[in-house]
Amino acid sequence: MPAILQVNYRPSAAQQQLPAAARHASAERINALPGFRWKIWIGSAENGLRGGIYLFDDAASAKSWSDQVSKALTEAGGTELTARIFEVNDELSALTHAPLGAVPVA
Repeated sequence: MPAILQVNYRPSAAQQQLPAAARHASAERINALPGFRWKIWIGSAENGLRGGIYLFDDAASAKSWSDQVSKALTEAGGTELTARIFEVNDELSALTHAPLGAVPVA
């Protein structure tokens, strides 16, 4: 069953200054994760928060990445980190046009 991982955190000053090339490299690493389908990168300049919403093939894949990314973000100075995993209701999600399949890389 597909699983959503939602991660939110307050980035450190160093994390806020990462160049675009570093963010692109991070995206490429994420693309290679076991069970990974897609990620939506989110942020709120007003609240000073960043994060992501990920879709994985299953909860075990989501949990594995949650553990890794939580450690990495915290070690890099991120604070107020939350990571939550949710089961996906395929039937209702399909009715509301959720993009549950893999998204091709352009």
